[in-house]
Amino acid sequence: IKSIVSYLNNIDNVENMLKRLLTNVRSSLEMLAQFIVPMVTAITASLGMFILNMLKTLGEQLDELMTMFSTGFLSGGGTGGATNIMDMIVGDMSQLIPLTVLQGIIGLYCIEVVVLISYLLSGVDNGFDKVAMDYSIGRNMIIAAAVYLGTFLIASFIFGGIVTDMVQTSGF
Repeated sequence: IKSIVSYLNNIDNVENMLKRLLTNVRSSLEMLAQFIVPMVTAITASLGMFILNMLKTLGEQLDELMTMFSTGFLSGGGTGGATNIMDMIVGDMSQLIPLTVLQGIIGLYCIEVVVLISYLLSGVDNGFDKVAMDYSIGRNMIIAAAVYLGTFLIASFIFGGIVTDMVQTSGF
């Protein structure tokens, strides 16, 4: 009986020690799934939209500039074989990825990462219990979606304001 009690005490001690050691890992994974990944992907999506909007605005302004040159306003005559400058620099602007597709791809990546981290987190906590895993995935997805949406709206507002300010101050 003493050896059984000793064995059970040792198992309990090992389990407590493992829980203490995995506390940092668990909190890091939770922070990663609930805040860091959604925040980084939301900022990436809004920066992507910002860059695509800037390319569109740049293309429109360069087209207007080329129109001024080709009508003789600044050059005194037509430029001859002048084409769209943005097409020469970047390529065809109509072939850019739509903003909704960009948002979908980045959002799908965020979902995949949160699900994988939640799966791992559930395994660390509960030993890969299916119900606990589903609960962990659901809870982390709700928090991650809220953080993603909030961060995306704030970043889009900030970067959208930058685009409109730049267009208004450029005089075009």
